[in-house]
Amino acid sequence: MKDKLEISRQLPIPAAHMPNYAQYMAAQLQKELGITWSWVSPTSIDFKAESGVAKGAAGSLSFEGSKIFLMVKLPFMLAAMSPSIERTIEQRLDAVEQMAKGAQPTG
Repeated sequence: MKDKLEISRQLPIPAAHMPNYAQYMAAQLQKELGITWSWVSPTSIDFKAESGVAKGAAGSLSFEGSKIFLMVKLPFMLAAMSPSIERTIEQRLDAVEQMAKGAQPTG
């Protein structure tokens, strides 16, 4: 049981396209989990869930070149599900990696 997840991965995405992918991932989380997010720098997005199934979760999604870093702080009630949440995040990154082999998302 972890209350903080830290995941990083090198993606086969040109560095110039990383802002579009980061924004796409944040928008998907917003749609699916109701998080709110905002750019805090040209390479970093902060997010939080104030309601819904992810209530209390917060974190950041940042990138350097083609490497993505994801940090999620989980509230106590979600910490028990951290292995499942981590697996889901890894699957989402797998999907982004597959998408990278096709069309680039647009901002």
